[in-house]
Amino acid sequence: MSNPLPYLDALGITPWQRRDKPLSSAATHLEEPAPVVAAEAPSTTATALPTSVSHPQNETPVSTLVAPPLKTHFQEEMPALDAPPDYLNIPDTAFDDRFEPLLPEDDEPYVPEPMLDPKQVRAQNIQQLDWAGLQKTVEDCRDCALHTHRTQTVFGVGAVPARWLIVGEAPGHDEDLQGEPFVGRAGQLLNAMLQAVGVKREQVYIANTVKCRPPQNRNPEALEMETCAPYLQRQIALIQPQLIVLIGRVAVQQILHSEEAIGRLRGTLHQHAETGTPVIVSYHPAYLLRRPTEKAKTWLDLQLAYRTVTPLK
Repeated sequence: MSNPLPYLDALGITPWQRRDKPLSSAATHLEEPAPVVAAEAPSTTATALPTSVSHPQNETPVSTLVAPPLKTHFQEEMPALDAPPDYLNIPDTAFDDRFEPLLPEDDEPYVPEPMLDPKQVRAQNIQQLDWAGLQKTVEDCRDCALHTHRTQTVFGVGAVPARWLIVGEAPGHDEDLQGEPFVGRAGQLLNAMLQAVGVKREQVYIANTVKCRPPQNRNPEALEMETCAPYLQRQIALIQPQLIVLIGRVAVQQILHSEEAIGRLRGTLHQHAETGTPVIVSYHPAYLLRRPTEKAKTWLDLQLAYRTVTPLK
């Protein structure tokens, strides 16, 4: 083949040439590429790698070649910022002044207020009632299971205010039907006992520890007495008695918070813890109907009550 260099020069194509043997215009032909020889299988014998590699003269070592940096879309030119944005120039005091009302005044940890006991809230609300509001609240009460057995509530009867407050145990069958305490045989005996010391029923106030009749005339349970206790406490505050006469073991447990037998508590003056009112303990008329021989002791108890506070206005 004739020398192709003039043709390549005419076409403006620069042929590749080796640096150690540059092609001249006098060359008659291009070097033929070396024939492709199949690679021999690698030997299993380990061959030591040369410690250095020599490079042909005038050929730039591979290690000295520096590739131009790749340019990606992340490397687009960004305008230089002469000054930081305005929001970075806000002084710290501006943030302090803005949020200072939200910060606590001291470093003490926040302690939430304790939650009020619902029973205490209920008792406090009852203590704010007047007489009419208290009576209406008792009539509508559904706070314990006794309301499911009652015909009606038994709020109390008598003078308001009164010097004597007589507190019995719980309404019975007759009281549940009439809505008034001590109207059966026990009530008739109580009226006779009061008349013996010259006192009429209308001159005192008579109430019970609970306002609903327990089933089968059983004694009221602790939870039932606890539920009704604020009602009786409010009655005491509104009646303002000068003497409280407790008749029966349940009344003693409610007012004096004592488990002592009546025989040990009667014959002496006690005191109502909340008001300081004198308290006298005696037997329940229903007990006297079963034990008539104990009536003489009750007579002594009424005489003590009369000497302590005259029940007449």
